[in-house]
Amino acid sequence: MKPRIENGYWRVRLTMPDGTRKSFGLGHSDRVSPTEAGRQAKAIMRDVLLGRVATGTDTPLSKWRDSYLASKGEWSHLTREDVEKSLDKLIDHFGKDRRIGSITSTEAEAFAAELLASGLAKNTVRKHCRNIKAMFQAAVDAEPQVIASSPFRRVASSVVSTPKDWATVTEADLQAILDACPNPGYKALFALCRLAGLRRSEAVALRWEHVTPERIAVYPRSDTEGTKQRYREVPVQPKLAAILANISRSGYGPCDGVEEDKAAFYRVLTGILSAAKVQQYAKPLHTLRKNLETEWLSKYPMSKVAHWLGHSPTVAMKHYDRPEEKDFDMVAKGKP
Repeated sequence: MKPRIENGYWRVRLTMPDGTRKSFGLGHSDRVSPTEAGRQAKAIMRDVLLGRVATGTDTPLSKWRDSYLASKGEWSHLTREDVEKSLDKLIDHFGKDRRIGSITSTEAEAFAAELLASGLAKNTVRKHCRNIKAMFQAAVDAEPQVIASSPFRRVASSVVSTPKDWATVTEADLQAILDACPNPGYKALFALCRLAGLRRSEAVALRWEHVTPERIAVYPRSDTEGTKQRYREVPVQPKLAAILANISRSGYGPCDGVEEDKAAFYRVLTGILSAAKVQQYAKPLHTLRKNLETEWLSKYPMSKVAHWLGHSPTVAMKHYDRPEEKDFDMVAKGKP
């Protein structure tokens, strides 16, 4: 059956294996060419023959979005917020009542191009597309299946590596930062990020019963195990052990007194760096974690460092490993 235009949309009507007739949307005629509509129709006919045809192609985009988000109860608040931003952009573009099965691959590629043309960075666009692609893939994998194939399957979503200006926070810088902290809680936060490589959320959740002079136990925040949701133990450097011991004797919890409001929190961090006379740098806490991992990778096996920091060796190589000045000096002087 050839597709035809009905009420401005390409549609194709097929006879199902059980003898019933079903209509499939192929996209708006203003956005989808006859050639693309024909290609989409052939793909659907193939899925019908193979018994893979979806049962819910007429599901509104907003309804599937809500179902998808509701199924991800294990996500952290930050992950959910990130994905919701991407899905909001999708619905702003296509409309909340657009049928999920009517979006074509051509429209998906045009959507990504429009995001890029709006001034967003390439990696930002790819992250949005990665989040959206995951939602459409969930519709393909659902039981019963919602759509037969994802229109975003051909859209680029892998973040590309870009040159980064790495900020180096030396031991002297760290000491100046610690001296400028308004209370022991912030001092613990900076020390845990720079000397143990903890993420902000992990440091804030830390309790004294998780800490010994030799190691820190980092517990997941949910019962669902994932890349950032896995129990691990981190070795404690002597300097960090001394800092934490002093804070413990002061009666403070590890990160007591740290602002919970995100905007207020980053204002405090900016003020600390300014008072310490340390040049402002992007991602104040994550940069500390990167500094530590770079140091540890030059001393210890990657498998161990990746375990201590809570991610895979692949992530360590891609985002955290870089040559230091001493490495250049060693090669230049012929040292091993």
